[in-house]
Amino acid sequence: MSTTNRDLLLKIYKELQETKDKVKDIPEMKKQLEEIPKIKKQLEEIPKIKKQLEEIPKMKKQLEEIPKMKKQLEEIPKIKEELIPTMQQDILQIKEILKEIPEIKQELRNISGSVARIEVEHGEKLAILFDAFKANTEKIEEQNKRITKCEKILEKHDHQIYILNSKVQNQEIKNT
Repeated sequence: MSTTNRDLLLKIYKELQETKDKVKDIPEMKKQLEEIPKIKKQLEEIPKIKKQLEEIPKMKKQLEEIPKMKKQLEEIPKIKEELIPTMQQDILQIKEILKEIPEIKQELRNISGSVARIEVEHGEKLAILFDAFKANTEKIEEQNKRITKCEKILEKHDHQIYILNSKVQNQEIKNT
């Protein structure tokens, strides 16, 4: 065999070997290809998973609150024991008060009537008082006018007496 043929055969052999290796991998590659849709779905889930991971600190805080909530839940029966009797007493008191409401309404009506009568009577009395006040004011004004007139007359008389006294004194001085 010639070298070229031999080289060519070697080359073909190598290629066949490579092809054989590749063909060997085909079933595995098929399996991998079948896995691609699953991988795609998993990739689509990544943002959701990230969001869930971001929620973990909040969840931790909430988990920390659970013991406190348990304590509060343990307190509920105690609170029930304390509150229910007092609430029942309060309800009984409210029922008693509700029974008295018609009486209270009637009493309010009576009081309203009394207040209305008193307002009318007082209104009349106030009107009379204001009329009397007005009459007194008018009388006082008349009296003030008379007093002013009398004061003017007295002043005039004072002046006349002064003048007369002066004249009398002057004559006495002349006569002496």
